[in-house]
Amino acid sequence: MSSSKAALELDFEGIAKTFVDFCQTIQALRDPKNGCPWDLKQTHKSLKKYLLEESYEVIQAIDGGDKLEILDELGDVLLQVVLHSQLACDQSDFTIEDVVRSVNKKMIRRHPHVFGPEASDISVEQVKKNWQSIKDQENKLKNSEKAKDSHLEVSAKIKKCLSKYPANKQSVEIGKVCEKVGFEWPDYHGVVEKIQEELDELKEALESKNKAHFEEELGDLYFSIHQLSRKLKVDPELMTYGANQKFVKRFTKMESAILADKKTLDQLDLKALESYWQQIKKQ
Repeated sequence: MSSSKAALELDFEGIAKTFVDFCQTIQALRDPKNGCPWDLKQTHKSLKKYLLEESYEVIQAIDGGDKLEILDELGDVLLQVVLHSQLACDQSDFTIEDVVRSVNKKMIRRHPHVFGPEASDISVEQVKKNWQSIKDQENKLKNSEKAKDSHLEVSAKIKKCLSKYPANKQSVEIGKVCEKVGFEWPDYHGVVEKIQEELDELKEALESKNKAHFEEELGDLYFSIHQLSRKLKVDPELMTYGANQKFVKRFTKMESAILADKKTLDQLDLKALESYWQQIKKQ
């Protein structure tokens, strides 16, 4: 007998009312006369860090497996979406209705196997392929409808990555654009060699003690590492998040082991701490 639970029934009228109530709450917070000073002070740029932070906290809640925590953190992400939309509404740019309508149309458009006149069963890989194909067609249409700022079409696509994604994903998306026109390593071995080259250049820059120089070389190293993650089909954000989680877990175990030996971190020198660290790594 299956132990899976039945899906919850959705009350669409209740959802609509609850969402409207929430939008009105955010609108009240942005009211010029009676609103909250903090909310009124915010801009799209000032809210960027909160959107990132809340997204990371959703990921952490998912990894922790706490359903109520996931619920709470998803609410915080929704808050950011509605707040950004209200800010745009106040500036006469667009409304939350425009946001919802746009993404709904996009989802229907990109799932013809579900919503099209001839719905059909297809594989996950085919879904991904169709999604990218439809997305490419949409982007081509957008570009044809806009007056191009430059005849350098590939460069324009690369520049678009700078405004569309967070820094880590920018590097990956730039690499994808270059890959499509053949400016790419044959395999990951070439990227590994490039990383070593950039590491050597960073070492030279560090010897110069010129901050601007070694900061630039460190950036080149990061960019190359992101290209390796792309070649290996690894998300750099999730990869870094996982590495951080692993470090915190090991450090916590190390501190617990030190306390169990009736010592504290500040009583030990680096050599002793490293000894504890290596013991934890072997566990």
